[in-house]
Amino acid sequence: MALTLIIYINTLCFAADGASTMLGSKAGVAALLTNNFPDRLVWHCSSHRLELAVSDTVKEVNGMNNLQSFVDKLFTATIDLFSLRKLVP
Repeated sequence: MALTLIIYINTLCFAADGASTMLGSKAGVAALLTNNFPDRLVWHCSSHRLELAVSDTVKEVNGMNNLQSFVDKLFTATIDLFSLRKLVP
Protein backbone atom coordinates (compact mmCIF):
# COMPACT_ATOMS: atom_id res chain seq x y z
CA MET A 1 0.00 0.00 0.00
CA ALA A 2 2.81 2.46 0.87
CA LEU A 3 4.57 1.87 -2.45
CA THR A 4 1.33 2.44 -4.34
CA LEU A 5 0.81 5.73 -2.53
CA ILE A 6 4.38 6.84 -3.22
CA ILE A 7 3.98 6.10 -6.94
CA TYR A 8 0.62 7.88 -7.03
CA ILE A 9 1.92 11.00 -5.32
CA ASN A 10 5.22 11.24 -7.20
CA THR A 11 4.30 10.43 -10.79
CA LEU A 12 2.40 12.30 -13.45
CA CYS A 13 3.39 10.32 -16.51
CA PHE A 14 5.47 7.47 -17.85
CA ALA A 15 7.64 7.74 -20.99
CA ALA A 16 9.63 4.88 -22.44
CA ASP A 17 11.14 3.55 -25.61
CA GLY A 18 8.95 1.33 -27.76
CA ALA A 19 10.08 -2.00 -26.30
CA SER A 20 7.21 -4.34 -25.52
CA THR A 21 8.57 -4.80 -22.00
CA MET A 22 7.92 -1.12 -21.36
CA LEU A 23 4.91 -0.28 -23.55
CA GLY A 24 3.32 -3.70 -24.04
CA SER A 25 -0.48 -3.54 -23.92
CA LYS A 26 -0.92 -6.61 -21.68
CA ALA A 27 2.08 -7.03 -19.38
CA GLY A 28 4.28 -4.03 -20.11
CA VAL A 29 5.21 -1.58 -17.37
CA ALA A 30 2.90 1.02 -18.94
CA ALA A 31 -0.05 -1.37 -18.92
CA LEU A 32 0.56 -2.29 -15.30
CA LEU A 33 0.78 1.37 -14.32
CA THR A 34 -2.40 2.36 -16.18
CA ASN A 35 -4.28 -0.53 -14.60
CA ASN A 36 -3.41 0.84 -11.16
CA PHE A 37 -3.33 4.55 -12.04
CA PRO A 38 -5.69 5.21 -14.96
CA ASP A 39 -5.25 8.99 -14.74
CA ARG A 40 -1.50 8.82 -15.50
CA LEU A 41 -0.19 9.63 -18.99
CA VAL A 42 1.83 7.08 -20.95
CA TRP A 43 3.67 7.79 -24.19
CA HIS A 44 6.44 6.61 -26.44
CA CYS A 45 9.43 8.91 -25.80
CA SER A 46 9.55 11.59 -28.50
CA SER A 47 13.37 11.59 -28.61
CA HIS A 48 13.38 7.85 -29.22
CA ARG A 49 10.70 8.20 -31.91
CA LEU A 50 12.84 10.84 -33.63
CA GLU A 51 15.87 8.54 -33.51
CA LEU A 52 13.84 5.72 -35.09
CA ALA A 53 12.52 8.04 -37.80
CA VAL A 54 16.00 9.34 -38.66
CA SER A 55 17.36 5.79 -38.71
CA ASP A 56 14.61 4.64 -41.09
CA THR A 57 15.22 7.67 -43.34
CA VAL A 58 18.96 7.01 -43.48
CA LYS A 59 18.25 3.43 -44.56
CA GLU A 60 15.97 4.61 -47.39
CA VAL A 61 18.19 7.35 -48.85
CA ASN A 62 21.27 5.89 -50.55
CA GLY A 63 23.57 8.91 -50.12
CA MET A 64 22.82 9.10 -46.42
CA ASN A 65 24.57 5.78 -45.76
CA ASN A 66 27.90 7.34 -46.79
CA LEU A 67 27.22 10.41 -44.66
CA GLN A 68 26.37 8.27 -41.63
CA SER A 69 29.56 6.26 -42.10
CA PHE A 70 31.59 9.48 -42.32
CA VAL A 71 29.99 10.95 -39.19
CA ASP A 72 30.53 7.69 -37.27
CA LYS A 73 34.23 7.67 -38.24
CA LEU A 74 34.59 11.35 -37.38
CA PHE A 75 33.03 10.74 -33.97
CA THR A 76 35.34 7.78 -33.30
CA ALA A 77 38.40 9.80 -34.36
CA THR A 78 37.37 12.68 -32.09
CA ILE A 79 36.92 10.37 -29.12
CA ASP A 80 40.31 8.77 -29.84
CA LEU A 81 41.94 12.21 -30.03
CA PHE A 82 40.54 13.26 -26.66
CA SER A 83 41.62 9.94 -25.15
CA LEU A 84 45.18 10.50 -26.38
CA ARG A 85 45.23 14.07 -24.99
CA LYS A 86 44.46 12.71 -21.54
CA LEU A 87 47.55 10.47 -21.73
CA VAL A 88 49.94 13.33 -22.60
CA PRO A 89 51.08 15.33 -19.54
